Amino acid sequence: MKNAVLNTRLEKKTKGWFHLVISGGGIKALIAGLGAIMGLHNKFKWKTIGAVSGGTIPAVFYAADLSLRRMMTLMVAYEFETLVRRIEHPLNVIRHYLGQKSGEVIPMRAIMCSHSLGDLIDEYVPVWPAKLWIMAAAEVPGKGRCQILFTAKGVFLYEANGTCTKLTDEPAPVGLAVRASIAIPGVIGAVEFMGMYLFDGMLTWDGRMPIGVVARHFKVPCWKIVAVNIDGNCTKFIPRLQKRYMEYWRGITTRNIKTLNDWAADGVKVIDLNIDEIGALELELTAAQKKAAIRRAYELVGDCLP
Repeated sequence: MKNAVLNTRLEKKTKGWFHLVISGGGIKALIAGLGAIMGLHNKFKWKTIGAVSGGTIPAVFYAADLSLRRMMTLMVAYEFETLVRRIEHPLNVIRHYLGQKSGEVIPMRAIMCSHSLGDLIDEYVPVWPAKLWIMAAAEVPGKGRCQILFTAKGVFLYEANGTCTKLTDEPAPVGLAVRASIAIPGVIGAVEFMGMYLFDGMLTWDGRMPIGVVARHFKVPCWKIVAVNIDGNCTKFIPRLQKRYMEYWRGITTRNIKTLNDWAADGVKVIDLNIDEIGALELELTAAQKKAAIRRAYELVGDCLP
C-alpha cells in the first residue's frame, strides 16, 4: 500500500480535538515519532497525546509544549548512548537468567540502565503535562500481565479482562514513566513503582500500538484517534530479530485482540511509517542520520494528508 496508509485517505475534515497515539519501536520510534509530530502539527488539535516505549520521548516533549525547533535540537544534539548506560556484561545477564529456578517471570537484571534519560526528561518536563499519557507493563501476582497507565490525573492499573484500579491520584514523575515504558527485559532495566517492576508498554495485549488504551480509558470514538505506527514491517535481519525478541516477552495470545487493520476498519486514522534507515536499538546515530530519518517520517506523513 503506497505510503503505507491503512486508511485510503485521511478525512479532509479535521475540525475538533483528536487523540494522538505513537507506537513503540525504540530509537526508531523516538526519531520517526518526532518527524510524524512535525508533519501532523498544523493539521490537528490534540486532546491527548500518548505512547509506549521509544515513542514516549517525543510524545512527552510535544505534550509539554516544547517548540518543534527545540525538540529537533534536543533529538539531534543528544547522544543516545549517554542516556542509557551499560552497567552489566551481556553474559552476566544471560547467566543470571538461565540460573533462575523460581521467582522472576521477566528478567530483572539488564545490560543497561536508563537513569540518565529519566533525569533529562524531568529536567525539561518537571510537571506532568495535562494531555500526556504513558503506558507500561507489569507482571502482578494474582492478576497476570497488566497495563500501568500514567496520566495527569493519577496512575491506573488495567487487567486483561478490562478491570481498572486507580493506584494513586497523584501523577508519577514523568521521567519514571518514560523509563518504565522503555524497559526492555534483559536489555534496559525494569523500574520499580509501588511495589511492582515495570517494563516496556509493548509487552501487553495492545502490543506496539496501544490504540486500545485511548478507546478504553478516554472513551472516545475511533474516528477521533490518529495512530502513528512506526516500522510495522521489518525487512532487515537485526530489526526482525529485535521484534521477535519483544514478541517472545510479550507472551500473550493475540486471539480476540484487535489488530491494526481492525482499528483502521473501525475508523482510526492509521499512518504506517516504514523506515528502514535506522534500527530500534541503534544508539550510535550521527546527527545527519537523525535528521534524515526525521525528514523521511515528515515527508511520509505529508504524503498521506490532504
